[in-house]
Amino acid sequence: MDRDLKHPWTPCDRRTFLRTLGLLGFVSPLLASCAHAPLSLADARRSVSRFVDHYNEVRLHGALGYVTPKDKLEGREAEIFAERDRRLETAHERRPLSRQQACDKAVT
Repeated sequence: MDRDLKHPWTPCDRRTFLRTLGLLGFVSPLLASCAHAPLSLADARRSVSRFVDHYNEVRLHGALGYVTPKDKLEGREAEIFAERDRRLETAHERRPLSRQQACDKAVT
């Protein structure tokens, strides 16, 4: 098989690349979604419902300040931000102590 160096990523190259990914255990999202295609309307509704629940109640959204839409809608973002600030301040206060302890261990 001759390689065409003028046109990289010919179909043969792509096939080899995708086969290599498969051997490494990579499964493309498209193939994974085809493998779990809904078999009935009830399956499809369950699948969409799970996705919507995850999207609205679990996933943190960057545009909302990394809170869930449910928390934003219920007005809990100020409470969440205050808790984050408190944790960051605590970590900032502990950092010099942990560095000092690490240095002390390294010296002894």
